[in-house]
Amino acid sequence: MIRVLLVDDHESVREGLRTLIDQEPDMTVVADIADGSAAVEQATGTQADVVVLDLTMPSLGGLTIARLLKERTPSAIVVSQQTVKSTDTLTLSLPANGGYAIRFVPIATATTGLTATYYDNSDFTGPTVKRIDPNINFNWGYGSPAPAIASDTFSARWTGVLHPPTTGDYLLSTRSDDGVRLWIGSQLVIDDWTPHALKEDRATFHLVAGQSYSIRVEYFERAGSAAISLSWSATGVPLQVIPQSAFTTA
Repeated sequence: MIRVLLVDDHESVREGLRTLIDQEPDMTVVADIADGSAAVEQATGTQADVVVLDLTMPSLGGLTIARLLKERTPSAIVVSQQTVKSTDTLTLSLPANGGYAIRFVPIATATTGLTATYYDNSDFTGPTVKRIDPNINFNWGYGSPAPAIASDTFSARWTGVLHPPTTGDYLLSTRSDDGVRLWIGSQLVIDDWTPHALKEDRATFHLVAGQSYSIRVEYFERAGSAAISLSWSATGVPLQVIPQSAFTTA
């Protein structure tokens, strides 16, 4: 007979699990406990073969309870009956020796915006500052993107993925002081790698809604005022700075 200890601070969950286990002829619930500390104290007396544990228990916390239970009842298998966070998955491995292994695997979730790297030289060398920018729409004037970056002779690179909301030919527009380059996928769409005052460059590119396009923007500032922006327009999409919601970092 497999002896099961239920540890969960929700009475309805314990009752539901007990009902299910009671239907199994070779399993029995030896105790159901709502408090983690009490579960640890009573674990030895129950002689449980399996502990069904809620890892989101208050007070001690599920992982601490699991560790203490294994110290008190090393032969028992500790099993979680729920995941921990909406952003994590929980994988349980049950080795043949009755131990337990818990591994948290973060779900890959895309972050909106672009990965930005700023360089303290105009040729993508020197000290760097890395961050996530929501989009590309900056007017630094005679300043710089960050304290660690000098106000002149700096460069920047933004990378990410572009997600167009509609299908059609998009007008892509950069306004820069000084040089700018724009790639969509492997195609160099805008190439104005020259020192100049604030200037607009435009190109047309066909984008398909539901498809993802890698994007890279490079920029350098030689001296004086510094500014860079990236906009688009299409049928049903008025001319606007490309919003954060259209970018993900991967």
